[in-house]
Amino acid sequence: MVTNSELKKQPPKASSLKEKQREERTALILQAAYDVLVEKGYYEASMDEIAARVGISKGTLYLHFKSKEDLIFMLIEQETGKFLSLIDQIMTAESSVHDRLEHILLESYRSIQDGRQFLVALRAIGLNQGAIRDRIEEQVSIIGLMERLTRLFEEGKTRGEFDTAIPTTIMVSIFMRLMELYSNEQPEMNDLSPENLLKSVSQLFFHGLLKKS
Repeated sequence: MVTNSELKKQPPKASSLKEKQREERTALILQAAYDVLVEKGYYEASMDEIAARVGISKGTLYLHFKSKEDLIFMLIEQETGKFLSLIDQIMTAESSVHDRLEHILLESYRSIQDGRQFLVALRAIGLNQGAIRDRIEEQVSIIGLMERLTRLFEEGKTRGEFDTAIPTTIMVSIFMRLMELYSNEQPEMNDLSPENLLKSVSQLFFHGLLKKS
């Protein structure tokens, strides 16, 4: 019979070590791919250079990712996952629904601003833009962002913050479009800071266009 002390002395299984090494290498590949894409754009970025920066052969790189397109999709999913984790934290804060929604908008704009160089690289990729959007929406759907926002707006109605006569689906749909404002290629929009953009968007969404008498 093998004792607990003897089990602790046994080396980890080879399969576990290989899996850990693979995960670490994948993380290094994604970081290298991100750096190369931001520096050179999609067309100038090569799998050879990405492999060289990681210190592996191109053949090894292709064992992880079949193409640059696969790398792009993985990067999108990775960044989307990080952002949605932040959204989850905001949604559980003990503040008004209005404040939480404003916080979500602000973090949306900051996230897009921080990744703007990468978004510019994506626009030059030449991939089917619909395919990229479908992949992002698929990830968002899995996490349940729309469902979470729906519950948040319903909470706002219950607490008397929002007009119950306006369908929640309309509120959620418009709000999700507002989260993407920085994504549009509008120089006059992108010149605004996230904070200044939030002020205008918040005024429009929560208070309307009518001038106060």
